[in-house]
Amino acid sequence: MHITAALDSVIYAKVPPDLRGDDRSELRGAADDCKQALSLHGLPRCHKRGGESADDLKVTGSAHFWQ
Repeated sequence: MHITAALDSVIYAKVPPDLRGDDRSELRGAADDCKQALSLHGLPRCHKRGGESADDLKVTGSAHFWQ
């Protein structure tokens, strides 16, 4: 397994599950910052899930990893 893929898997298991809650400016900011950082560092699986959580937050007013 390539190091980037391994890092993507490890971060996927730890970071996106912690980005959850109801719509607040702090959560929106954290979700957007996380999404940008994951994209910048080339972690596609994490970036995709982070984007889905950010989109859920905007559309439904809440974000939860396990949906």
